[in-house]
Amino acid sequence: MYSEDWKNDVSIDEFWSLVELARNDKRAFLKALRGMERRGLIRFSWLFEEFASRLGKKPYSSHTNSTFSEDVLEDLWEEVVGRGQEFYENVVSHPEEMLVDIDYSDPSHEMRYEASNIFFERYGEEIPPYSYDY
Repeated sequence: MYSEDWKNDVSIDEFWSLVELARNDKRAFLKALRGMERRGLIRFSWLFEEFASRLGKKPYSSHTNSTFSEDVLEDLWEEVVGRGQEFYENVVSHPEEMLVDIDYSDPSHEMRYEASNIFFERYGEEIPPYSYDY
């Protein structure tokens, strides 16, 4: 069974602070992730996924390259999130500002994976899918 109880204690500000930290100081970002509890790592990953998935819907989807595969589109959306709160909110407010190309050297492409890696190291399992309770 799935519930959205996890959203009750999520700090959006903390999420965006972690994204900024990852952009500016990977070492400090990894240290912050390592200091998080199980729920915190899951919440970070789920929020990242939630924000990115919003960009797969209209009106944003009409401003993306229709030849991109589903995986490439997910990378694009995650890059928008990973570029930080200001960038993300600008795209949300102005869908025409959606990225047209992906920069795989951007730190955004490692953020969720780093959280997943730390989660796996600590708990020996993958972060539960967004639709599951934990």
